[in-house]
Amino acid sequence: MRVIKTSIITGNTASMDLDITEVQLVAWRQGGLIQDVMPHLSADEREFLISGVTPAEWDEHMRDWDEWATQPTITKEYENDCNAA
Repeated sequence: MRVIKTSIITGNTASMDLDITEVQLVAWRQGGLIQDVMPHLSADEREFLISGVTPAEWDEHMRDWDEWATQPTITKEYENDCNAA
């Protein structure tokens, strides 16, 4: 099924061919968890369906977030600063 969405990040409209049925789409829209209703979709495909964000937009706009999110909550430098105070 061709899905057309508008990105919540850029406002650009894009389309993607997704291997989903109308029944799956309705089940998700009625509150089913996307990973349960459409377990065969990739993370990129699920993200597009949810937010309209394409893989290219994610790479461009969320790269810093991905790096930040994988950092430890408390770094050694922060611990050292706290202990020195």
